[in-house]
Amino acid sequence: MQPPTSRAGLARLLSLVMAGSLILTACGSAGPASPASATATPEATATLEASGRTLVSGEMTCKVNDLDPAGSPYPTAEVLPSGVERQWFDLTCTYTMSDPRVSGTERYVYLGTVVDVPDLPGGTILWDSVPLVLTTARGTWKGVGMGVDYLHEPTLHTVGYTVYEGEGAYAGLTHTQMWARELRYPGPDAPYLVSGWIEPTK
Repeated sequence: MQPPTSRAGLARLLSLVMAGSLILTACGSAGPASPASATATPEATATLEASGRTLVSGEMTCKVNDLDPAGSPYPTAEVLPSGVERQWFDLTCTYTMSDPRVSGTERYVYLGTVVDVPDLPGGTILWDSVPLVLTTARGTWKGVGMGVDYLHEPTLHTVGYTVYEGEGAYAGLTHTQMWARELRYPGPDAPYLVSGWIEPTK
């Protein structure tokens, strides 16, 4: 596969990687394993219980939604004065976690700053200050997320970070999560691995 020759090409390639992995999943690749329960030593457990913090872990799977400029809060593309391009992306993500309070779905719509790194070959897409709502069986969490896709062909590395404040049944709680994935293209799909904690809001 040739390296992308423009920022738009990089964004298209990352979209193809994501879409290709979704097709592979639909065609019968093995589903994600059950999320592992968080474990800790007795001393660490005692400290966690004293602080009211609960460790959580699990997986996140995402599907790419069709881009509809009429329904997006963002322009289809934006070129900054520096020449760096920003494009918007639209995903729906599902969390399967060790704690049902943070198992649910959210819409991930964001502007990504697209930067080519021709010497790799590859590039990055960075995003931050993304407003998010995680909806679960008993309530919702509202948060702000950030992350980066780092493409070093043929492998796409993704990491992200979100802090949520609970509403409804989760009022008075904060959920902090980090997630990551390494995806080789072409190849089988893989879920994002997620870990974090729930604790009383300080």
